[in-house]
Amino acid sequence: MFLFKNGINGEAKSFNTDKISVSAMDAILIPIIQKMCENIGLTEENYKIMFEHEGKKEYLTGAQNIPLNEEHMIYMSLCTDCGYEIYFADESYYERFEEYFQDVTAKCKAKEMKKYILKFTASGFCCDFCYMIVAESLEEAKKLWTAYVCENNSVQYSWSKAEKAVKYHHDGFISWSEAGYSDNQKGCYELQKNYHNEESDHLQD
Repeated sequence: MFLFKNGINGEAKSFNTDKISVSAMDAILIPIIQKMCENIGLTEENYKIMFEHEGKKEYLTGAQNIPLNEEHMIYMSLCTDCGYEIYFADESYYERFEEYFQDVTAKCKAKEMKKYILKFTASGFCCDFCYMIVAESLEEAKKLWTAYVCENNSVQYSWSKAEKAVKYHHDGFISWSEAGYSDNQKGCYELQKNYHNEESDHLQD
């Protein structure tokens, strides 16, 4: 788990990681913290890094004379029982670091795979066909779906009928909706069909 928390009562943001040793965490996180500070124009005189475990703190690097003011502190960790507290010399440094971190996080999120739910049906079917497409964007999801239809005979008939229904304004629909981020591999996944009223005399494909 990667944990990031700002200030005393700041909202914690976590990201899943594998279990990791303290030495490995030192090798990973300390250079990252130092590089982030460097990228926003801070030197080691502007911050200090403390290692925290079960309430005990150990100085690691930076300006030792910076007070342990939790209002100007950011906590980062790769596990649940210990981590690093970064204290900044004043509020402006703290705010610059927090803003930079949020910007980096947003850019990483933008590169994550999103999941899109595709639903469609047409006259003659007693269900809505449902698929999840995992891709970087809706445009990419539609490209993946087109390729999937070409390669899978089982969906070609129902999809063709839905396309014609939408095109000629017959009974039927096609809907795309974004459903957040996904840990699945890029691709198309068939979901459970959504059946209509059981008394319908429509035929199931």
